[in-house]
Amino acid sequence: MALFQLSRRDALILAIFALVVITMPVWTAPFGANYPGLMQKFAIYAIFAIGFNILFGLTGYLSFGHAAFLGVGSYTAVWSFKLLTMDALPALVFAVLLSGLFALVIGFLSLRRSGIYFSILTLAFAQMSYNLAYSVLTPITNGETSLQLTLQDPRLIDLAFAPRGAGLPTASLFGTTLSGLSGFYFCAVVLLIAFFFAQKIFASPFGMMLRGIKSNQMRMSYTGFNTRPYALTAFVISGMYAGLAGALLAVTDPLAGAERMLDGIGRSGADDHPRRRRHADRAGDGRLADQVFREHFLLLQRGHFEPLLRFHPRAGARHHRCHRQQVRR
Repeated sequence: MALFQLSRRDALILAIFALVVITMPVWTAPFGANYPGLMQKFAIYAIFAIGFNILFGLTGYLSFGHAAFLGVGSYTAVWSFKLLTMDALPALVFAVLLSGLFALVIGFLSLRRSGIYFSILTLAFAQMSYNLAYSVLTPITNGETSLQLTLQDPRLIDLAFAPRGAGLPTASLFGTTLSGLSGFYFCAVVLLIAFFFAQKIFASPFGMMLRGIKSNQMRMSYTGFNTRPYALTAFVISGMYAGLAGALLAVTDPLAGAERMLDGIGRSGADDHPRRRRHADRAGDGRLADQVFREHFLLLQRGHFEPLLRFHPRAGARHHRCHRQQVRR
């Protein structure tokens, strides 16, 4: 039972975090942000942020191409829906496993370098994955039209127990449709489980080894530790978290496009927006809750408050000045 035990401090943080997540429909209502689709994205990209923080916050390795695993998770989940069943659990399992395998290959090649060279390698692999999804892998990804559900999908498990329906099916969990608030609470439960396991990683001897890599990797090598397997394991775990987030995106909206393999670059803290770069730098301290709430605020600001700024005289002018400065850069 030691696997499920937390220190008093970590248990308190988990309890507060769970309270905040579960009551999200209540405290987001005054802001007009309690839409199920928006809250689902809060939970999903929080999972992505937690996984990214395992890599960057603990080891200091900054990945610019983590979105590739997000895309792999989405494609895997949609193919699970098309071939097997609309139940979400098999889709999540397959997405996590395939994303972890893909992360193992990418990490094995990228971790031969460190620093900015590692970051550029991960960005190159993400761009390569995006281009392959648009061209060579079109029979698998459906190219620019995205991978979608159709009425002719085999869905072997579902059709073995029930006849084919008239319309397109929706994702479910043991027969319960995952749409609206039910979809949000499903994502919220997955988020809490992901947060719990991240806490266990941070507090484990493995997590301490990763902190040592971030602190002084050369000194650890001189003391006889082979740091590369630890960094590779952290990279794979982080990629599995990203794949889980991608699968949840497909659960809430059964669609997977190649652009999703670049969509998470900004969420990785690696785009050109100065505010997001500052947040990525602060994420390096390895604090889980901070990284999650920063991601929530940035998503809320971009999706809900930013359109309002355009209609406010002073705030709108400041918004356009910042946009012009970003374009000049």
